[in-house]
Amino acid sequence: MLAKAMYQPVVPTNHSALQYGAELEEELETGVIHACCAIDQCPDILLRFATTLRPHDLHLPDVHGNLPLHIVAISPYTATQMVMESKPFHLLPYILSLNPNAAKIRNVNGDVPLTLALRTGTKLWNEGIDDLVNAFPGALTIMDKGFYPFMIAAAASTAAATIHTNTSSRINADNHSQLCSVYSMLRACPELERFQK
Repeated sequence: MLAKAMYQPVVPTNHSALQYGAELEEELETGVIHACCAIDQCPDILLRFATTLRPHDLHLPDVHGNLPLHIVAISPYTATQMVMESKPFHLLPYILSLNPNAAKIRNVNGDVPLTLALRTGTKLWNEGIDDLVNAFPGALTIMDKGFYPFMIAAAASTAAATIHTNTSSRINADNHSQLCSVYSMLRACPELERFQK
């Protein structure tokens, strides 16, 4: 219940305040897994408990057509610290493993989780992008506003390098990892190489 109380749904920019008010009430009926996925740095134990308690919520879209996988993909956070261990708990691969078909589902805006994850600029190939591609390879050919997913990842890589003018090793590592994501997507779908020029 506390997780649901903390849940702040993402409101599309094309909604009026009255529409949003009516949708907020409906949004609160969304499952607890949606809420856990939306919480900043949700403890892994809470998410695991929610997915055990209410596994059917993994298949329920919210009013914007977002399944829990979409919400994790939209989040700028890639991992949270495991409560019992000191290693990171990667949310996207975990939620995807519980409902792999969700990688193929579009929300009301027509977005698949891969597109949403790449738009954040924070998700890397080995932090769930590879899992999304393996679950739904066809997502690599879905254009978003005229751009293929590898182009979105390249733009995110360029934006990260431009925004951060100091050249710390973490930023360089992230930029390198984003470029690895671009390369890996092109390798997974070589027919897209003709669009990189």
